[in-house]
Amino acid sequence: MLGGRQALNLSQRYLASIGTHLLLLFFVRPHFPTAIISFGVCDAFVSQFSPNVQYDVSNSWISLSRRLHQRGRDLVPFSSGVAPDLQAASRSIDVPDLPGLVTTEWLADHVDDEDLAILDVRGEVAKAPVTNGTQESEYIALKGDYVDAHIPNAAFVDWIDDIAYTDDAGVPVQILPLDDFRVCMESRGVGLRKRVVIYDNGNFLFATRLWWALRIAGHQAVAILDGGWNKWLAEDWPVTADAPCPLKINEAWESEFIATSVDGAMIPSFLSSRVNASQVLQFCQEDSGSENVQIIDARSREQYMGRISRSSRAGHIPRARSLPYKDLLTPPIVHPLSRHPYRLIKSKDALELTLREAGVSIDGQATPLTCVYCNGGVASTVVIFVLNQLYGMRTSNFDGSWNEWGKREDFPVSSEMDK
Repeated sequence: MLGGRQALNLSQRYLASIGTHLLLLFFVRPHFPTAIISFGVCDAFVSQFSPNVQYDVSNSWISLSRRLHQRGRDLVPFSSGVAPDLQAASRSIDVPDLPGLVTTEWLADHVDDEDLAILDVRGEVAKAPVTNGTQESEYIALKGDYVDAHIPNAAFVDWIDDIAYTDDAGVPVQILPLDDFRVCMESRGVGLRKRVVIYDNGNFLFATRLWWALRIAGHQAVAILDGGWNKWLAEDWPVTADAPCPLKINEAWESEFIATSVDGAMIPSFLSSRVNASQVLQFCQEDSGSENVQIIDARSREQYMGRISRSSRAGHIPRARSLPYKDLLTPPIVHPLSRHPYRLIKSKDALELTLREAGVSIDGQATPLTCVYCNGGVASTVVIFVLNQLYGMRTSNFDGSWNEWGKREDFPVSSEMDK
């Protein structure tokens, strides 16, 4: 349902353009008004709403008053109140600074900024019941939810078809080649000189995946909405069913890999990259000289221990430490006005305790590289986001992950807890 703030916001946007076609009738009741909005011949306005959404404008003045009170109040990134340096590791182009994590208040104040692109990447991983230790999963993009309602000016990105593909070996949700990915982003109005805010339902999975894809493609001003769509909806910020028509942007996108002047080797200017199964195989071998490379499994602990598997084999990559991505997030938060739960990034102190208990190093000198995997290189990006943005750790995403490793009979598997 659309609350009072949404109705008022939408009406204000269209008052100038529809003139005398719009009639607002307010019936005031004691204490706070209930606003009943009547529209005459106004197809342009009515077309903005979805027939699948009910609209309620109760408590309009309460919502508007709270909105005005919060306007201009930028909360610091991360729920601890600590404001770590969340800026990109390098800035080779002239773009405005943008923290890696923004609040709903921040986005509400900037939702109409012309230099801001908002991307809706809501999705889910549907899981079937476990049978004989095996669990099947299905990757789903929630475009229907976007059509029903979304944050104003947000463009939808299908996390399965738009930014990923199934490779020749049958490994799903592999990151697109740069040229294909660039075309997708350009069609949604994303250029290198635009700031980008990404949101999903509030579980971070798909938002961090798109964040990571944009960062390794060379985009430097990318942030994630803390709490996502569900928090935005619970707090009664404006929503719409109107799909934006962003202008296609044509810019020269350069990847984040730059050649050194010494030996021409390719090194990432962004502190994250992508690795393949052969590279991870080298990392997990004790005599390979990769002892200082840290491997993290972002799946559930049940999958790590081999009790549940979404592939033909169960267990984990040898030497990997278990750090389920959900351990970096708060427990689900259910707002009194919404039945849709959301999560937030934990406070800095809570994060450090979680990482320490998992045996994960946040010392970039002692641990020059951290390789993270999950089932499909999606949940792994939540871990990468925290390690990179909060601690400046150099990370690599194995996006083949267990979808690939679990089917390779020639690759080692462990089911013991690595110390």
